[in-house]
Amino acid sequence: MDANQIKEMVLGEGIDLVGIADAGNLLLATPPRPATALMPTAKSVIVMAVAHSLGAVYAPDIMIWTRNKMQTSRLLDQVAEKIGRLLEREGFLSMPISADKPLQFIKQVPKRGKNSTTPSYWGTFP
Repeated sequence: MDANQIKEMVLGEGIDLVGIADAGNLLLATPPRPATALMPTAKSVIVMAVAHSLGAVYAPDIMIWTRNKMQTSRLLDQVAEKIGRLLEREGFLSMPISADKPLQFIKQVPKRGKNSTTPSYWGTFP
C-alpha cells in the first residue's frame, strides 16, 4: 500500500483534505514537538481535514455550529480509526488520534488535587 492509495481511501470516506508528512519533520505542538516524541518508530503522519458547513458557521444559534463540529470530528475519528486498523493489518503500527483532543490538555489529578499537563496522542502512522 502506498501513499496515493491511502489518500484515495481517505478522500473516498468523505474527508476533504488529506496529506502525509514526515514524522520527524512535522512539528505538532507549541513548544515544538515532533510526532516521534509520541511514537519513536513513526515514519509518517497522516493529516486529515473536513470543512464545516458554511450554513452552520453563519447560523445565529451557536448550537447549530457546535453540532456540526461534533459531526465533523466524528467523521475524522471514524476514518482515522478505519485507516489505522487497515495499516495495522498491513503490519504497520498506528496511533489514531481523536479530532477533539489534538493538543495537550489539562486534567485534574484527584490524588494531588492539582492540574497536570497530560499529552493527548497525535495520529502518527509509520
